[in-house]
Amino acid sequence: MGGMSDKQASHFWLLVIGVEGGLMAHRRGLINPLRGETRWDILDRIMDLVCVDSPQLRDGVIMAFDIQPNKL
Repeated sequence: MGGMSDKQASHFWLLVIGVEGGLMAHRRGLINPLRGETRWDILDRIMDLVCVDSPQLRDGVIMAFDIQPNKL
């Protein structure tokens, strides 16, 4: 098998959010950080993307967030 596809983004992220009633939601994806962007900036950008499809998560509590290079 070949290496990482050129079509994939440079970083993998995982977000776990606790929502009302003790429920948990998780989202994951790929992203290309912009030059000068911080982890905080990226988290804000990811939250904006996630909340388009799941607006109820906006008021949730972030339980875990991780972003790593998408290459082993």
